[in-house]
Amino acid sequence: MKYHIVVTRDGDGWMADVPALPGTHTWAKSLRALDRSVREVIGMVEDLPRSAEAAMELEMDYHTGDPVLDERAGRLRVRRREQESAAAEIASDTSELLRRFAAQLSVGDAAVLLGVSKGRISQLRGKSAGQSAAARRTGTDG
Repeated sequence: MKYHIVVTRDGDGWMADVPALPGTHTWAKSLRALDRSVREVIGMVEDLPRSAEAAMELEMDYHTGDPVLDERAGRLRVRRREQESAAAEIASDTSELLRRFAAQLSVGDAAVLLGVSKGRISQLRGKSAGQSAAARRTGTDG
């Protein structure tokens, strides 16, 4: 469930409107509190179970009163999301390649090939070994 939210600075707090749900709005002192309030009000209006609130995807359109700063902050948030996604992909690729190299290469050689420290290789190998041991204890393979 994805919702577009228009967030506007309002005195010493923040006002949120949900254009797709006319008349649906809320107010809070902080943006963190506003996030919770928006989820609650959408849940009430849409008659959703409380458990659905965490799964809501909120697309926030912030208006602080300074359009230039709003634009810059928006671009920065997009860049951060892109970097986080890239970092997760790199971590996954590193783990996968390490599993392939595990039996063939030393920790030092794997570290150089993957561009990480020997300590990180040892951590990742330990994590894989721990998962394998856990799988053996529980009778599962992942």
